[in-house]
Amino acid sequence: MKCPEVREELPAYVRGEQPTLAVRRHLSTCEGCREESARYESLAGALGSLQSMTVEPPSGLKHALVAIPSNQGRLGAVRTHVTRHRRRYVGGAAVAVAGTAGALLLRRRLVAA
Repeated sequence: MKCPEVREELPAYVRGEQPTLAVRRHLSTCEGCREESARYESLAGALGSLQSMTVEPPSGLKHALVAIPSNQGRLGAVRTHVTRHRRRYVGGAAVAVAGTAGALLLRRRLVAA
């Protein structure tokens, strides 16, 4: 086996999940993969020593989480408003584009003169 193949197998090897003979042989000859294996073993040991605990949430978190759906209501209101007044917004955008084009054309004529 080559190093990349062995390194994919290392997590299972460290957990003791049916290590293959090829992985064991490779580890006996490859210093880099042995070091990687040692890092996995160290990490597995550290993770095993972690304790679970329950922590009380900060005050106000529940209120903030409950308020989130109401924010979606405001977004829905904005979408409804834009949809109802779409023609006005498109008309305003068309006027802005026409005004910008006119200003650029006027500037070009003034610079050319």
